Amino acid sequence: HLAFSPDGTQLAYAAVNANDVRSLWIKNMSDAESHQLSGTNNAINPFWSPDGNHLGFFAEGKLKRLPVSGGAPTVICDAPSGRGGHWATQETIHFAPRFNSEIMRVSASGGEPVPQTAPVAAGSHRWPQLIPGKGLLFTHASQGENLVFQAEGDSASVLVSSATQGNFANGELFYVVANVLFSRPFDPDKGSFVGEPQTIATGVYQSSQYLRAAFSVSNNGAIAYVPGDRDEGFNLVKTGLDGTVLQTQEMGGFASDPNLSPDGTRLAISRSSTTGDDQFNIWVIDLVRDIPTRITKTENVADDPVWAPDGRQLGYANGGNIEVVSASGVGESIQISNSEFDDCLHDWSSDGRYLVWSRATESGMSLVSYDFQTSEERVLVSGDNFVHAQFSPDLRWLAYTSRDSGEPQVYVQDFPELSDRWQISGAGGAYPQWDGNGRMVYLGRDGRLRSVALTGTDTGLDIGQEVVHAECPVGLDRSIRIALDPDGQSLWRIESQDEIEGDPEPIRFILNRRSE
Repeated sequence: HLAFSPDGTQLAYAAVNANDVRSLWIKNMSDAESHQLSGTNNAINPFWSPDGNHLGFFAEGKLKRLPVSGGAPTVICDAPSGRGGHWATQETIHFAPRFNSEIMRVSASGGEPVPQTAPVAAGSHRWPQLIPGKGLLFTHASQGENLVFQAEGDSASVLVSSATQGNFANGELFYVVANVLFSRPFDPDKGSFVGEPQTIATGVYQSSQYLRAAFSVSNNGAIAYVPGDRDEGFNLVKTGLDGTVLQTQEMGGFASDPNLSPDGTRLAISRSSTTGDDQFNIWVIDLVRDIPTRITKTENVADDPVWAPDGRQLGYANGGNIEVVSASGVGESIQISNSEFDDCLHDWSSDGRYLVWSRATESGMSLVSYDFQTSEERVLVSGDNFVHAQFSPDLRWLAYTSRDSGEPQVYVQDFPELSDRWQISGAGGAYPQWDGNGRMVYLGRDGRLRSVALTGTDTGLDIGQEVVHAECPVGLDRSIRIALDPDGQSLWRIESQDEIEGDPEPIRFILNRRSE
């Protein structure tokens, strides 16, 4: 999350504070001070306007812009899981709105995005840089990652295999392969290299989650990068509600979306390979024997697993569509949804009848249910950012997270009528989870777990006294990030090994390279 201003005088970067809240900061290169930008909580992947007066970034499922001199951010358009942007001219921004999308172009003042690359059959296009009048650089991630150049009016061609994003500046193309930062003379008129590569730095951090390296190059030749000889690994961590670590299992690659089987003995996750490609598949971890089993084999991104109530099947999202497969991995998947939009599966009802997922549309994030008895979809609630839906064990209630009030809050509605609604969280919340006794556990806006007893009455819902528990360091995302044990006394989450091993490496700079 590094971005030099065009003139190299300022560096924007994302940093996490002691409460695990990420925001954007700006460092002036003339001194050692940095200042935080208000209105950028949970922001990622910043990029500058050509005049250096604004920053573009992704947060809360949106592409946004913000004046660096101060002021409120402005929403440009939807971007459920942004994978990079580039503000090449004052009027237009090129960006990747999702993890499995093509590159889009949108007016910097807002509007309808327009595709700029061919539809992606498998994998994704991400990390664009437009070279005005010449063509478009981007990364094509599928069965590995390739740095690609698409000349204006022409098809795309691979420049470097197994490379991260490219950064073109001053006639050179910068990229990372196997943690080594290279520069190589590049002629955008020819669409090809015109010289040999030069090693700039070794031990540059790469992320298998985003398929990106941590570096940025300015037009004046300044280079910033974050050291890191290895990619991040992730641990599965089981903790009590008081924060006590009960169990840890190390993993390679990247993992997300933990979901416990009804009997609490197996954990389903979305997991990447350890080879750095873009293959995310559903895996099931036998927690008793510590044995992982791969369930899906898809060329898309398989994520958001949920268990059938008998533990014999799994639902999941495959490239944004919902499918169901045997929990043993035997047999073919059955497709449930076929939407032009991006579906994110959240829960399977205790009677086996319903699935519920969020659907990213042009107007926001809606909740949709699927009835296995009728094979019909039903839009439950629609508007702006409804996510994290969970059925209560007795199927009387539906909990979810919504930003109706401007910040994430946890709500409960009666199901299936949806005639009433109760706000559960007071100061922000997300990831509602039910235990077997009707108690709800959720993550507060301050990063601490909270629990509250909920009791159905003849007239509605009785909400008990809230209990505050330990901190739970998981970021806010559309997918669910915690998995509550059936007894409600402990939970599983996924933790980066970087979080465990200490503070991140400081940003390093290479200045005046041409004069050295």
